[in-house]
Amino acid sequence: MEKTVNSDLHLGQYWRIDIVCDPELRDEVEQYFSRHDVGFSKIEVFSVENPYKLALFFDFAKKGVEVAKAIMGLLDRNDIEITMYRATDSSPQSVKSIKLRKSEDVEKCKDLLSTCVAIGVQRNKEKEGSE
Repeated sequence: MEKTVNSDLHLGQYWRIDIVCDPELRDEVEQYFSRHDVGFSKIEVFSVENPYKLALFFDFAKKGVEVAKAIMGLLDRNDIEITMYRATDSSPQSVKSIKLRKSEDVEKCKDLLSTCVAIGVQRNKEKEGSE
């Protein structure tokens, strides 16, 4: 348990973001986030189709910028695309998807993290079609 001055762990603002990715990218994505100190974990799921899924669990105030840098750093690879799924302000039950395009947009990504529920990592279909 982490203790800060005059406050306990439960007073932090913790976020969990699920990472959904193509099966062939799972190991690479897992290794990528494991190398960064951003609160990466594998969550055990009691399902035959999906024995585990990947997630980020972090304190937003302390690690928000690092998580945004790590997510946007995935775009340095030209063969993948990232989609951020976030709850909308008007209806928290509905989900809006946003394609992340530029690795330099770390601040924009950090601003979107507060409503992010998952990120999707898949092969870039445009690059596959041209090869």
